[in-house]
Amino acid sequence: MSGGPEGDVAATIRAAEAVFTRLIPDNGDPNQPIGVAVSGGGDSMALLSLLAEWAKDRSVVAATVDHGLRPESAAEAAEVARHCDSIGVAHQTLQADLTGTPGNLPAAARAARYRLLAGWACDQRCAAVLLGHTMDDVAETLLMRLARGSGIEGLAAMQPAWQADGVLWLRPLLDLRRAALRRVLEARSIVWVEDPTNEEPAYDRVKARQALAALAPIGISIDSLAKSAGHLRRQRRVLERAMRTLARTARRWGPFGEAWLEPDALAGDERDTALRLLADTLQRISGAPYRPRFTPLGDALDAVLGGTAALTLSGCVIRSGRTGAVICREPAACAGRVALTGHSVDWDRRWRITIDTIPGSDTFVGAIGEAGLSALTAMEDWTPPEDWATAPREVRLATPALWSADGPLLAAPLARFTAEIAETWGLDVKNIAANAD
Repeated sequence: MSGGPEGDVAATIRAAEAVFTRLIPDNGDPNQPIGVAVSGGGDSMALLSLLAEWAKDRSVVAATVDHGLRPESAAEAAEVARHCDSIGVAHQTLQADLTGTPGNLPAAARAARYRLLAGWACDQRCAAVLLGHTMDDVAETLLMRLARGSGIEGLAAMQPAWQADGVLWLRPLLDLRRAALRRVLEARSIVWVEDPTNEEPAYDRVKARQALAALAPIGISIDSLAKSAGHLRRQRRVLERAMRTLARTARRWGPFGEAWLEPDALAGDERDTALRLLADTLQRISGAPYRPRFTPLGDALDAVLGGTAALTLSGCVIRSGRTGAVICREPAACAGRVALTGHSVDWDRRWRITIDTIPGSDTFVGAIGEAGLSALTAMEDWTPPEDWATAPREVRLATPALWSADGPLLAAPLARFTAEIAETWGLDVKNIAANAD
């Protein structure tokens, strides 16, 4: 093979296609699309080009999230749409509203991006959604997390595959360099945009990029950091297996999305494994993409082990009781009501509500809340199921319900209540986050 640019491009293409073949699930349905997130930058444009060429007999769909943070963003999204049209890939622009966002704007933008992409992927019924993170991103992320004193959970950096919000997310380019992907684009005469914030020194990622250039003379490079991240990912998998083993004896899931933890079983294992199980439970119930910080997580574990837990953390309520500690969604942290305008809607990053007959734009999914519990109590012809009646009130408050626009409760599926108007809708509710072990 030639060592010149043409040989480099061919090797990059082969490497990417090998990862596509290994990671992307083949469900035997060529019409189930593969989703790809495309910002218009070099990494995602290269991912789109490589994927479209590889998936000759598979449908590919693309989405661009316009955060509206720069005047050029709308035009850049439109340019991605034009390129997708030229290669036969269906494209959709998703608009994020970050107006008045307080605090960490990059983190808020990232959360909005994943939320919008997850909703789009579910609507499209994507087999997976591919993201264009590269080896450079792995090294930069590892360096930033070293600065924060992260443990293995953070230092393992970016995972090549994970499930969240009912979506399989894939990062197939983690072993490829940013520069190699740009050579692919140049060879194919594909243009891309450079986000000016990539040069803004106020951002940690830009600082990490600059630090890597300074560290290169002593051998701390993108390649060496990415290699370390790979070792840490393998070690993380060992720890996750230990956590799953502990989960079989220390955690059980309730019927309403809540989890029950057994303090004696947690105390009988390694503290790190117990911390990992607690963090996993909190993330799955809240839908949070990241685990809580180490100190409050450790304090919460101590309260669970001591039988004194009465706290909120990461959008969840943790309460000690006679039979262990219950963890449920914090009612005040639940998402607002979402219109049920199609056959499926995801609510609060935990529940997928599907329906055979679309009721119209005046039906919403939201927490049952105090209003719903009061409405159920006032019904003469409703008898609460035994498990509903004995569940903690905070658990019940955060369960999903269907509401009409003018207020009446139409259905509380987990309480086995359906109003007469909704009896023929074919309603089904699935917990997409807190799945049984």
